[in-house]
Amino acid sequence: MKNNIIEKLKSLINGLKSIRSNSKIFVYLIFVGIATVLWFLNKLNNTYSAEIVYPVEYSNEPKDQKILNILQPNIILKITAPGYTLLRYQMQTTSKPIDFDLKKGNITKKSANTHYILTRDYKTKVAEQLPSDVRLEGIEPDTLFFRFTKIISVKKKVTPIYNLTFEQQHRLKEKPFCTPDSVVITGPKIILDTLKTIYSQPINIKKVNKTTKRNVSLKEVNEITTKPKRVVVNINVEQYTEAEITVPVKIINVPDSINLVSFTDSVNVKGIVGLSSYDLLSADDFQVVLDYKSINPNLSREGKISLIKYPSFFDFTNLTPEKVEFLIEKQ
Repeated sequence: MKNNIIEKLKSLINGLKSIRSNSKIFVYLIFVGIATVLWFLNKLNNTYSAEIVYPVEYSNEPKDQKILNILQPNIILKITAPGYTLLRYQMQTTSKPIDFDLKKGNITKKSANTHYILTRDYKTKVAEQLPSDVRLEGIEPDTLFFRFTKIISVKKKVTPIYNLTFEQQHRLKEKPFCTPDSVVITGPKIILDTLKTIYSQPINIKKVNKTTKRNVSLKEVNEITTKPKRVVVNINVEQYTEAEITVPVKIINVPDSINLVSFTDSVNVKGIVGLSSYDLLSADDFQVVLDYKSINPNLSREGKISLIKYPSFFDFTNLTPEKVEFLIEKQ
């Protein structure tokens, strides 16, 4: 490969030497080159028609509305201009964008959310942004479409995000909550209508053993602003203990034609309760039942009992016993 390149270079050099040695050919080529350059320069003075791609930008977007669709980044300008001007455009790597002013007076409503502008209405403004020797004949596309949505402000609840582990015999006294519990958010109506809540940034705390607070920022949502941008997450923690309370068994859904008698009048309900709520435990706040509809007297004289009511601060674990024997008497 290397030898081939060297041989070709030698051949080209020898050819140039041969032309130079013949002075008539060499002079002829110089004059041809000069004539070509002069012809090209003369042609550049002529006027030509052309189409050029031009970048655009949009200004004065309505303050109370948001554009949803992706705006067209370029338009095609049909122009007539001297050749040297067209050559300059071809050699430019970037061009200053043409400004499209979106004042409400220039926008026509087509439907509830769709609007449009006619590019011909901007022909004079676009021409003013072009060099004086360029004549603007037309613009493509002839119509630019926009989808708008209103910008609104509403209040939304803040939901804390947390991952907690606790030291032994500690737990949450209640669900963590935020202060303030809601924030004002501003953004496109079409987005706000789908938001049920605003979330906090995650809180991660290990071996929690006391009530604590964390000042955290809110998770960002595209196109949305929040006020305030931070909230305080309240984490109320308490010590807990095991508790056991005796509760009477109530028999329910028994037909009038029979009498169902349980051999067990009461059972022990076991669970976990916070120390601050331990003294609030009362058998009146619990209900344990033997449901006639859940037993089959033909197969067994033993029925499973259920805990259907207990306080919100009580974490139920089990019943002792879980089944009771019964007797059925016909009336």
